[in-house]
Amino acid sequence: MFFLEIGQKLNASYRSSDGTIREYQHGEWHFLIECAFWRFETVNETMIGSEDAQVDIDEKFATLNLGVIKVAQINAPSNDLLIEFETGLRLKTFSAMVKADYNDWNLYCPDDYCWVADSGGRLDRRYINEQPGNSK
Repeated sequence: MFFLEIGQKLNASYRSSDGTIREYQHGEWHFLIECAFWRFETVNETMIGSEDAQVDIDEKFATLNLGVIKVAQINAPSNDLLIEFETGLRLKTFSAMVKADYNDWNLYCPDDYCWVADSGGRLDRRYINEQPGNSK
């Protein structure tokens, strides 16, 4: 699981379970890749993938230069995701299960809505603070 932060950095906060207000930064748009397999690749090389060792993933993420998004594509019926960057890198996700009990990825948008792709092939638009199954 990882976040991919895109766009302008924004300050945000939340109240943790112990009542403490915690501050953090995230991108204007941000993806949360959850229960999907994923990989970064170029036309000629696979750079890193979800099943690589965490130390290797961390090392590669520290050096990835993504640049601006050129293409963002959702492929039916599984809602696999393809994001192509101007640098030639591509992020691909692959649904890991067919049960709809798990989210493959979430795209948090600047308007406080989130697109959620589950492993059953459903794509919902939800208000960020609402519970699953109550999409708007």
